[in-house]
Formats: sequence, structure tokens, C-alpha cells
Amino acid sequence: MTYNARHIRASFTRLGYRSVDVYQQFQFAAVDQPARPVREVDAAAFWDEPASYRTAALGVVRVAANETARDTVEATRSLGAPFLVVIEGDEASMWTYTAGGATKLSSSSASQWQTLLSDREKFGPGPVRELKALLVREDTPSTELLFDPRTLYGIQADTQSALDDMLTQFLAHFEETQIDMGELSFQKHYQVLFPLVFRLLAGKILIDRADSRIASVDADNPREVVAAVESLYSLAVQKLHWTKIRIAQLTSAWRTLREGLYLRNIAADDLAFVYENTLITPETRRKFGTHSTPYSAADYAI
Repeated sequence: MTYNARHIRASFTRLGYRSVDVYQQFQFAAVDQPARPVREVDAAAFWDEPASYRTAALGVVRVAANETARDTVEATRSLGAPFLVVIEGDEASMWTYTAGGATKLSSSSASQWQTLLSDREKFGPGPVRELKALLVREDTPSTELLFDPRTLYGIQADTQSALDDMLTQFLAHFEETQIDMGELSFQKHYQVLFPLVFRLLAGKILIDRADSRIASVDADNPREVVAAVESLYSLAVQKLHWTKIRIAQLTSAWRTLREGLYLRNIAADDLAFVYENTLITPETRRKFGTHSTPYSAADYAI
């Protein structure tokens, strides 16, 4: 069977995907599962960058030893790709996510898996992008074989909930009622901690995406990560007197963030939502004049 990285990439590029938008061994957080484990597909194609569940188009994956094809498809939902080629033993099958759940569209022998990706008018980046852009309306008919756009709304809600949980756990390290004398308090030091959160979050995203621009940074050292992000994005250097107790506090908080939700597949809109709902308080809103409208609210209103 001609099933390797080169052949998968060739199948995707023949459909019109740019080589730079095709990823091998692509990992993502299964945000629809309670533990939000990191899953992996053999390859994934995206119709635009940056790669996220919003731009995911196609995936190719082999069934794990302890799963059925349907199990694998259900567990891969958070990738965000409307179409998934699944290899199970001697069979290859094409799946999508309909209103009724994971649905098999077609199948072939495993040796002929590439034939499942032969229809450029259906699986090319343009058609997939249009498919994912469909709006959900009450009067929109659903069919057994049509990708259900509500799948993306579910991923979005699960992602935002997971991000909120992760940041809430991170911020707990700076809660005034929980800290010791000399440590940073979000209530008292928000002018420093507020931008620091985003620098560390940016650092985690770069690390989770294995960005080469941050590869030489000691990922265990939060101050080094912050400095790298400030340099990379030409941000003003955060000035703070770092005592031993504050360094220990920040290191512990950073460990919580690093070991939290795997961020490679998230969308910028989700960060904006959490920015509005987790980090913005009446006090910081008055101080910085901050406000944003979450994508989900704006999309619903439209």
C-alpha cells in the first residue's frame, strides 16, 4: 500500500492545497472529551493559515488498535476537518460529521485509499471553505450525507470552555486570598500581570505549534519565554522587580499553563472570547478601555 507522507502530501496538493498547509503527524486537543487528550492524525490539510479547527479541511488517520473506525472518527471531531479518510486493516473509508453524528460516505480497499480523495470539486480548498461557511438556520434542511456546520459551533464552545478552565487555573496562582506575602496579586498588580498573561499565552502557543522562532528558548523558564515573545513581536519590556518568591510563583503558574490545554489547533477568535470573559474585569475595563465582541455572539447576531 502506497501510504506514506509523500503520497499523502501529493494527494492533498493535487486537490489544490498548498504544501505549506499540509501537516504530517498533526496533533490537536480533543476538546470534546472530558480529559481533553492530545490526539494525532497522520496528516491534515488546511485551506488557509494559521492552521486551526476553523481552517481544517481534510485529515487522514489510521485506526488505533483499541478503536473501531467510528471510534476514531468521533475522537477526531475536534480537528475540525469536515472530511476524514480512515484506514482500518484492508479498508479505507471517507467520513464526515452530519446532524446524525459520524457518517461514512464511501469506502475502498486500503491499497486504493487515494481514490477517496480524487474529487477536487468536493474536497478542494475552495469547496471545503464554502461548506464550512454555511450558516445554521432553523429552516436549513439537513441530509444524511451533508457536513453539519453545527459541528464547528460545538468545537468552538468546547474550546472556549477549555481555555477558560486553563486560564482560571493559571490566574488562581495570583489570587489575593491564596498568595503569600511578597507574591504577585492580580488584584494589586494587574497592570503588570495583565500583559504578562498574554505574553505567556503567546509563548505557549508558539511552543505547542513547535515554532522554530522560539526553539532555542528554555521553555521551563517563564521569564525567558516572556523575553522571547517581547523580542519577537517588538513589545515593550515588562519591568518588575523579580524576587525569589515571585520567580517561584510565576514558575509554578507557568507550569500550570504549559501542562494545560494543547493550543496548536485553537483559533484567534477563541482567545478573544476568553479575553473578554476570563481576564476582563470592571476594573481593568475602566483602566484600559478594553472591550471585544466574541465571534460566536457576532455570528449569531448576523
